[in-house]
Amino acid sequence: PPDPDSRTIAYDGLGACVSFSYAERNQSIPSRLDGKLTLTSLQAIYLGTTESWRELRGPRLPIARYRSNSPEITAIFEQQVLAPATFDNPPLSDIPPLPTLDMLRTIIQDFESQTVGSVGFAPLSQVLGQCSVYPLALQTDSQPAVQPWILTSGEPIQPTTDLCDRKGLYHPDTDAFQTGDYPLTYQISVVYPKDNRRVSIGQKFAELMQTDEGQYLLADAGLVPLRNLWIQAP
Repeated sequence: PPDPDSRTIAYDGLGACVSFSYAERNQSIPSRLDGKLTLTSLQAIYLGTTESWRELRGPRLPIARYRSNSPEITAIFEQQVLAPATFDNPPLSDIPPLPTLDMLRTIIQDFESQTVGSVGFAPLSQVLGQCSVYPLALQTDSQPAVQPWILTSGEPIQPTTDLCDRKGLYHPDTDAFQTGDYPLTYQISVVYPKDNRRVSIGQKFAELMQTDEGQYLLADAGLVPLRNLWIQAP
């Protein structure tokens, strides 16, 4: 419609996920990178100008790249990571698109079976609880690195954190998403026409999702609520 309205009901973000093998923990990508990566380095990886983690002071592993099979997620990645660059051909066209779970399985299999350091991007809501991969903290050129997941104690997860053993004891850092401090944050919004002649279904649905009950429902689905419900949960 020519005059739409919208209401944000939750947040999500893209995670740059790498393998998190316990058998090779000391030589793992998260450990060698100190758990973080700059957006400039992530861009260079996906533009193909960085082909080994060694170039980023990581382990001596070649980099294999994967991307989401979702057109919307791919578009967000292009806008937030690749947009500052200029290129003649679509940079992601030669990168295999995979559903999130298939991508995560492939990343860990590449590391354990082929000694390849794969990386893929996916919505963090779909990665939470998948403890064989690690979402790297992301850093812009002018700001410190921000890890999207924190422990119930409030401390960010680290490469030394046993994510499998501590399932249920970490969750998204609501403050980092609300403020946009996590660089690859994006909003989940309900968009509806601003037309009084129509039944206001969209507006009512958005209002329902903004209630505490709706926010807990969205949080259960892996999304980041508008308010910090984690500390309110029994």
